[in-house]
Amino acid sequence: MRNGAPMAESTARDDEGAPGLGAEAAAVAAVLAVSPAAQALFDDAGRCAAASPAFSRRAAAGADPSGRLSPDFLAAADVKDLTFAGRLYRLVTLPPPAEPAPEPALASVLRGLLDAIPAAISAKDRAGRYLFMNKHQAEILGITPASAIGRTIVDIRGSQSRKGAEFERRVLETGEAAPFFDENHTSADGEVRDWLVTKLPLRNPDGGKIMGVATFALDISDRKRLEAALIETKKAAEGASQAKTLFLAQVSHELRTPLNAIIGFTEMMTQEIFGPLGAPQYHGYAGDILKAARHLLSIITDILDVTRLDAGALALDLSPVAPGEIVAETGRMVAPAAAQKRIQLRQYIEPSLPALNADARRLRQALINLLANAVKFTPEGGTVGFGGLRAEGGLEIYVEDSGIGMTPEEIEIALMVFGRERQGYAKTQEGTGIGLPLAKALIEHHGGRFVIDSAPGRGTKIRALFPPQCLVEAPGT
Repeated sequence: MRNGAPMAESTARDDEGAPGLGAEAAAVAAVLAVSPAAQALFDDAGRCAAASPAFSRRAAAGADPSGRLSPDFLAAADVKDLTFAGRLYRLVTLPPPAEPAPEPALASVLRGLLDAIPAAISAKDRAGRYLFMNKHQAEILGITPASAIGRTIVDIRGSQSRKGAEFERRVLETGEAAPFFDENHTSADGEVRDWLVTKLPLRNPDGGKIMGVATFALDISDRKRLEAALIETKKAAEGASQAKTLFLAQVSHELRTPLNAIIGFTEMMTQEIFGPLGAPQYHGYAGDILKAARHLLSIITDILDVTRLDAGALALDLSPVAPGEIVAETGRMVAPAAAQKRIQLRQYIEPSLPALNADARRLRQALINLLANAVKFTPEGGTVGFGGLRAEGGLEIYVEDSGIGMTPEEIEIALMVFGRERQGYAKTQEGTGIGLPLAKALIEHHGGRFVIDSAPGRGTKIRALFPPQCLVEAPGT
């Protein structure tokens, strides 16, 4: 039928296979292969025998899922009947596509917004053909947004990632957005980039049928590189820390053996078990050696404890302890040192304190370090207060002094292993800088919280706060 539409059941492809073309028809097919117009040659059975590239693209966009063309698609076509070798053919020519209507102001603003977002944003129909692509994604693919319309990612790149295709299939089947997932793609300039991608269902304006899939992808290549660098840095730091811990543990262990011998033999000499030493000075020298050796042994013991805490290898022997007794006992132990400096000790222990689930030896060690520090850094004639009381539903053990105090920067230094303030009164005091960080670590190892309140010239208060779960029996139970 001249100037009429071919049959509605005509297809955009020849599923059954077109019969052999005669010489004249073959010549027309060759012309169509290079024709810029949207033209196709159909046989008398309505099968497409040949088509130009422009016709094929428009037919693919207008075909239904089975590949058939609708009457509406061909209604405006120009149809001419041609006869070759006694057979009837129809030459179908589609009119030029209508010029796109000017975008409404809002649509233009939205497109500008999507193009300005530094992310790859696109929308596809159910067949995977692009309905929209923003400028950022088009630049990555090395194309323009307009040239992507009606084409699939396979048309553009030659392939599609299996992960992306699988998530698109799930979105179309379930109607639910795909969670964010990682993908890497090579951009048009050959650089491999990492992306954080999600895919969302596109629905009809009424919110019903799913029309396709929208994709939103963020370039996370820089973040990935930073993460990799941080992981390597962390591994290097952990390796250095482990090496330091192992070194300190080995050195400390090797030093303890000869020190124990020195202490043992010196004790025998000071007690003159095998007779007098001779000159009176020897007795004083032996006493000094014994005092120095014991001091050195205590330092080595603290170093071993710090290394065990760093390695997570310091186990606590937990049992119910009376915090008031521990506080009073440590007060008696530092009393001689306080008396030498005429420092007044003020002890307060709240009556009927609940029992604490703790390692008595380690808790005593922490409190001795705190009290010894308070006495050490309090000038002569000052005061040191300490005690235990209920606080925040749990228990508080505190030590406060009228000493020199610290700035926030000095507190940070003091809490570092081997960290010591090198100015003013603190510079004149002996010490290794282990006691305070060790006390903090031991308190926190018990599940407590270590709080320092200090300022230059107004002293320091340190609070060890143990929450209710650290108590043997929480109040009210």
